[in-house]
Amino acid sequence: MFRSLCLDGGIKGIFTAAVPKRIEELSKDKITDHFDLICGTSTAGILAIGIGLGRTPAEWLEFYRQRGPVIFRRLGAWSENGGCSVSGRAKFSHDNLRTEMVAILK
Repeated sequence: MFRSLCLDGGIKGIFTAAVPKRIEELSKDKITDHFDLICGTSTAGILAIGIGLGRTPAEWLEFYRQRGPVIFRRLGAWSENGGCSVSGRAKFSHDNLRTEMVAILK
């Protein structure tokens, strides 16, 4: 049997990192012991890659709690349609994300 865990992005990584962390707490095993594939969308894709590289969900939860405000600092004006930038710019700076990712994955 092939087991996959598909994580959904959102809430800037906090909830998404908390779920696999809780699975580890309840099972007393690593999340990677339960699944053959871990994947995700948006920030959950970053989480899945980090877990695949050996970081724990607990480390990622702490990462998002501490560094999330830096990574997810808003850029420009916001509209009422889900936070899309009125100016057509990206919601968040990829430079902030790159800097923080390099730091945690060293």
